[in-house]
Amino acid sequence: MRTQCGLLVAFAIGAGCAGGGREVAPVQNTQDALGQVTITSMDEKLATGTYLDKGETLTFEAKQVAAQVYSISVKLHGLTLDGTMDFANAVQSLDGYSTSDGVDTQMVEDDRLMILGFVKAIEKAVPGLMTQKGAPQVLGEIANIWAEWIPAMPLKYTKVFAQDRQTSICGQIGSYQWKNHDCWSCSNSSGSCNTGAYIGYGGSCSGDMWLWNGSSWSTCDDQNHSAWKYGSGNCFARCGEGCGSGTTYSEECARHDDCVRNGHWTTSSWCSDELSAACWGDCAPCGRN
Repeated sequence: MRTQCGLLVAFAIGAGCAGGGREVAPVQNTQDALGQVTITSMDEKLATGTYLDKGETLTFEAKQVAAQVYSISVKLHGLTLDGTMDFANAVQSLDGYSTSDGVDTQMVEDDRLMILGFVKAIEKAVPGLMTQKGAPQVLGEIANIWAEWIPAMPLKYTKVFAQDRQTSICGQIGSYQWKNHDCWSCSNSSGSCNTGAYIGYGGSCSGDMWLWNGSSWSTCDDQNHSAWKYGSGNCFARCGEGCGSGTTYSEECARHDDCVRNGHWTTSSWCSDELSAACWGDCAPCGRN
């Protein structure tokens, strides 16, 4: 059964502020094994198939509906996620509702985790998914957005792309740069909201990034806002979930990564402004990770 959005948003925001600002950790997906992707079509005009994981099924369809206009639909757990990408007008529209009755609803963590597994599996099955043209590109870009979705954000969302507002940092790939965010405990300029992050691949620490504790590279996550740390791994600042086929790196995506990897969980409502500001898709690809 889907939870109607008003109740869930109130719960999500309350959980994010529990304990005087401390966040309640969501259920984490500890399974590294991916489910099975079955592709029935994958060309410029149509991309369809299913993803099966632990007995649960996700179906996907991305298709061309007009010149330079594509739609996408993903169904799982009684939830339907729809999206439209209008390349001609640089507008992207997203929506979500209960599959059975069309009532507005909200994404929950179990939904996001299954979409995340699907994104990893489809990008493994179709290398360079987001660099392809048409339906595969739209599938990869929008599925990556949903894989990072924050429950406090409504599923109905329209983004008008203004590429000149995205600050590309392609030239920073392969170097350490200070990146920050703002939240309840610190502001952009304070030490505990800053990470000296390696921009780009940098390896992976259990699907997260390595952090320098002052004497060695150790922990894979930091939920304590420890001050002036260094981090490396999992394609920091890439627009999209972790490392994938897209190669857009921007200042806005770096701020989102710093938020979700430095003191907050991926589903934290504190990171919703960073996610909203970030590039959704391969806006200005750097051509490398």
